[in-house]
Parts: sequence; structure tokens; C-alpha cells
Amino acid sequence: MSEMLPVELAMMMNDVASLSPQERLHLVKRLCESLGLNPLTNPFQYIRLNGRLTLYATKGCTDQLRRVHGVSIEVLENVIKDGRIRTHVRATVPDERQPSGLRSDEDFASVSLGKGSDALNNEMKAITKAKRRVTLSIVGLGLLDESELETIPRERIQQVEAPPEVKAVLMPPKKEEKPKPKPKKKKARTPAANKKSFVGAVGAFEEYGVTEEQLLAFLGIEAPVQFDESLAEKLREAYPVVARGQYPKGLEPAMVSCTADVPPPPGADMAGVE
Repeated sequence: MSEMLPVELAMMMNDVASLSPQERLHLVKRLCESLGLNPLTNPFQYIRLNGRLTLYATKGCTDQLRRVHGVSIEVLENVIKDGRIRTHVRATVPDERQPSGLRSDEDFASVSLGKGSDALNNEMKAITKAKRRVTLSIVGLGLLDESELETIPRERIQQVEAPPEVKAVLMPPKKEEKPKPKPKKKKARTPAANKKSFVGAVGAFEEYGVTEEQLLAFLGIEAPVQFDESLAEKLREAYPVVARGQYPKGLEPAMVSCTADVPPPPGADMAGVE
């Protein structure tokens, strides 16, 4: 019989304390590869429980397992009895070896009911705990789930950070984002460009009876070369109003005088002439 490898022995004894950092890294990588997990998402964390250094599955681990393996979960029972919430769930995964094409597993979770707002939170916690337990069970991963740590007395638990060598591979430092370049300042328009833009605006307004002189007075400038972007925005706001026939004050179309061609009324001396 061949001698058992240190990694395999550590898994069987549920204690990885004897493994070197490189062996621990190898263990986590093998677990991730066999289960289809992304090691960079930290699906496993170290914990010292009852004096043994072991791994437990994080929330991200069970979430990934359900997605990768197509695990569907059904809540069969969720009842409150004797001040506790008891949740019963069933998980199914596709399995061509089974006559039905599916393989199933069931598990339970029990959480204290609590009082007030805690009751609702604990009911949700019981469902979450049951789902995570049955997820680990149906994929064959015999590790503690993160949600189960709350039920273990604190004196029996010691959180342990991963060795630096493991962190360097599984938890690489985030890349520093390069500062975004500052937006370039727009160059000020030349007087010639101001005049050209103003002439174009005059042509548009003249169609509605608004003269160049009115536009200059409306903008509060004396010459077209003073027409800048802020004044152009003012005309852009006024143009649709003028187009609807609702002229802003100062842009009313000039009234046409009709008195020049009308003859004066007859004089009083012509009244009663036969």
C-alpha cells in the first residue's frame, strides 16, 4: 500500500496545520478545480476549531456551487416549534446515471426564533443555512458552512488568516487604477468665429421677422464679435419659442406702418359742397 500524501492525510484528519504554505495552496487549488470553483473569489477560509486547523466554505463557495452544478433547492417545510425555526429543504442536480435524470438530497436547519424583528431575520437565516448545508452535501463537500460558525461557542473558534504565500496567489493585491486624464479646456472662440456664428443665428431668426438689431439688443451686446457660447445658448432657448409664435420680450416682429399710402381725410371746408 502506497504511503498517503500529506495533503490527503490532512483532509482525512480534517487538520491542515501540518501542511506547509505551498501544500495548503495546492490543497485549495485541488478543491477548487475538482468543484469548478474560482479560487480568486476566496471560496474557502481557514479556521481553528477545537485545536484543529481546518477549512470552511464561505457564502461565495455555496453560491458558486449552485450555479456551476445546476443545484435547484426546494423548501419542503419551514415551521416554528418550541421557540425554534425548523427548515427542511431538498436539493436536486442533473444526473444521467439516475433513471429520472436527477439526483436529490435533503437537509435540515434549526435556528432560535428570537423576538421582535429578530424573528423575521432568523426565519430567513434558517432557510439560508439549510440551503447552504444541502448544497455542500449534494456536491459531496464535507466542510463546515460559514453560517454554521454562529452556532459554535466562540471559545472553540479561532479565525486564522491564510499564509502569505497563499494570499499572494489566491488574494493578489488590487491593481492601482491610473488617474483619469483631466478634460482639456476648450479654446476660446476667435472674434471671427463669434461673428460667423451670430450671422447664422440672424438668418434663422429673420424668417420670423426678428432683425439683427433686435438680437443685439436682446443679448445686450453692441457688435457680432461679442457673441460667445453663453449667448448662443440663450438664442438656442429662445428660437423654439419664437418658432411657435410666442415672442420673448424684445424679439417681437416689427409692425408694418400703413399710414404712408393712405390719403388724409377730407377737410372740413369740403363738407356739404354740392
